[in-house]
Amino acid sequence: MVGGGTKLTAMAPRAAKAVLGQLQRRGALTASEIAAAERVQPQSLTRVLASLEEQQLISRQQDPNDRRRHTIELTDRGRRLLQEHMQSSDDWLAEAIDQRLNPTERAVLQLAAGILDQLLDG
Repeated sequence: MVGGGTKLTAMAPRAAKAVLGQLQRRGALTASEIAAAERVQPQSLTRVLASLEEQQLISRQQDPNDRRRHTIELTDRGRRLLQEHMQSSDDWLAEAIDQRLNPTERAVLQLAAGILDQLLDG
């Protein structure tokens, strides 16, 4: 957990994860770009962005070429929190697969993962 007790699931969890994930994958974005990627109205992200900024997980920078435009990017703190969350999720999933699936189900899952990788690569 990042200093100060911030936990990703403690704040509008799905929306917060989605915003941080978009910024991690795509780099600096405007609120409109994040909203378009998540298929929501920009206004619906206002509280989420304010909360993330208040917790110093994102920062807003004014575009030097267009003073009306602000880009949003992950802070180092936001990047660390997202990484911790992803590691925790990975650990949970690995344990769940190991404990709850039989060998045949694990083999099917591994096959499906390979097919998904092919789709992503091609």
